Amino acid sequence: MEARKGYETARVMRELYGWAGVPFDARGGKQRALLQWWGDWKRSQNPLYWVGRITEKILREQPEYAVVADVRLFREFGLCDFAIRVDPPGFEIADGAHHISELELDALPHSAWTAIIQAADPEEVEWAAVAAFRKMLASVTEYQGNRLRSEQDGAEILPRSS
Repeated sequence: MEARKGYETARVMRELYGWAGVPFDARGGKQRALLQWWGDWKRSQNPLYWVGRITEKILREQPEYAVVADVRLFREFGLCDFAIRVDPPGFEIADGAHHISELELDALPHSAWTAIIQAADPEEVEWAAVAAFRKMLASVTEYQGNRLRSEQDGAEILPRSS
């Protein structure tokens, strides 16, 4: 079914929006050029389109914590209180590496990231991400507890930098 979904997405994009990029992958998987074109097109209409979409969803659903699985640009990164970079050793993007969505966050120093995971095995990445997320939750819980205590004492406590 996934391969069919990829095929249908590419067909609709070609027919409705005139997209004539690289051929779609009939086996399924990411349509990198298609997704980049779509993101560029939406940002050309509104530079904050994707930021607005996720913000609307968070405001609508009101989760205690929101986990955004993928950010690509500075304006998206700016929404995050914590950010984990997955940087597998030896990984290179085969196509699309020239696109801003593949390069922009590379300009950030390592210190901008809450954690950097350097694992290639998907299971290892998942375990490391869960561990980093638990550490972030503990940090938030500690900060919120300190903030609550400081409000009772009339003092202001700022979050610790890691």
